[in-house]
Amino acid sequence: MRTGSVYCYFHDPAAAAERVESRRKGGRERSQRATTVAAEDPDPPLTSLANVSALLADTICRVRKGTLDAKLANTVGYLAGILIRSIEGGEMEHRLAVLEAAVRDQGGVYGEGTFDRPVPLLEECR
Repeated sequence: MRTGSVYCYFHDPAAAAERVESRRKGGRERSQRATTVAAEDPDPPLTSLANVSALLADTICRVRKGTLDAKLANTVGYLAGILIRSIEGGEMEHRLAVLEAAVRDQGGVYGEGTFDRPVPLLEECR
């Protein structure tokens, strides 16, 4: 209910002109081009967690200042999360390869061919 009226804003006949102007204003603002990163801005490096963190920090600052559209920032944040998981997975694969090579170089934990044999089942270990 609006003060002094039995109608809500959307059904009040006295607010009809105001509603029309509000719709026009909303249409004008919506049709304005969203604030984006300039095409000539260099692409930041994205090969490490530190690089991705720097991109996210820059994105947050731009949104706070109103120089970057929130929808674009949301997309950057989502994709940055995927990239972070990818970087972490690659680092884990690398660390595992280094450890496996170190074990092979020492003759394996159980001797030669440790990584060539299948892992024993729990019942076989008893």
